[in-house]
Amino acid sequence: MRKGDVPLLLDKYLKALKEFLQDYSSGEIPSDVKYQDVLISNILQGCIKCVENFKIRSSCVVGPEKVFVFLPGNVPVVIFQIFPILLIRGVREVFFKFPSRERSFPGSFLSYVTRNLKNEMEVGGAYLTHEESFRKITGYDFVIAFGGGEFERALTEVSKPYRFFGPKFSFGVLWNQPEGVTLEKIAFDVLSFDTRGCLSMRYLFTSQKLDEELLLHAFSKVSKLLPPESDFDIEIAEYEVLKNSLDAVRILKGRDFFILLSNRLIEISSPRTLVIVNIDNAEELDSLISPYRNNIQGIASDGYYPEFTSASHIAVFGNLQFPPCGWYFEKGVTLDNFLEVCNV
Repeated sequence: MRKGDVPLLLDKYLKALKEFLQDYSSGEIPSDVKYQDVLISNILQGCIKCVENFKIRSSCVVGPEKVFVFLPGNVPVVIFQIFPILLIRGVREVFFKFPSRERSFPGSFLSYVTRNLKNEMEVGGAYLTHEESFRKITGYDFVIAFGGGEFERALTEVSKPYRFFGPKFSFGVLWNQPEGVTLEKIAFDVLSFDTRGCLSMRYLFTSQKLDEELLLHAFSKVSKLLPPESDFDIEIAEYEVLKNSLDAVRILKGRDFFILLSNRLIEISSPRTLVIVNIDNAEELDSLISPYRNNIQGIASDGYYPEFTSASHIAVFGNLQFPPCGWYFEKGVTLDNFLEVCNV
């Protein structure tokens, strides 16, 4: 790829992003799942700013020509974050395997990209079964995948170079007595994508005794801004919470969210659920987090936080879903090495 091609391609992709955002804001984009409109729109606006920054890059390392991408099913925005990397690295053909949970949303986005890029890149995407996907990747040079441990083991049996991103979670650390606005920012971090995303806050460690009424008020207020996604099932979520009730000191239940107060880290994956863990000092925090050091995606804090983890995004409260430009999912991953063989 010639150096001058990249800004031109990014201009065309930028046009596709802006058109998609405009139509999404107007309610014209189909999706199988009803998402949190404010969150999606804000993330798209951030992606637009990052693409504009990419245009000033003076050089790039050319990557493989044909790339196959397994999109995750928990959040729909990865496709926006992946695409500029493919353009900058000179990929000529890409195929996105859609998750079973959502096929319409990424398919619609690809129609905007195809219309604007036209003959610059061959773009495809569809939902495929596991067997169909692994047959199809034989025709590609490189694989990008998001998923769990079993999926990664299956990838190792395929003779294709790949980069794999495994499941991770995010947490917050609160050292100071919070005002209501801080609790609302924490609620935003928790309720984003129904706590399904790797950058959604699942745990909050704090040395403060929090006012339960203020907590419930903050979460109830933010819940109106970030309502449950359409496939959220309150009964299933409550069942998961109740399974862990013996490990909690107290459970606070809102209309569509749960808050567990605890003195220990409770391993739970219930959507729209926060576990608040009481701690006395930084040493106790380090001890609780240490066993999970390689499973951390992001940290939000108003003070000290453990620096020995795999966290790739350190944020203030309310900003976990908005990593800076140049963030590529995992610590140590850069634009130049993204399409190198590495499982992280």
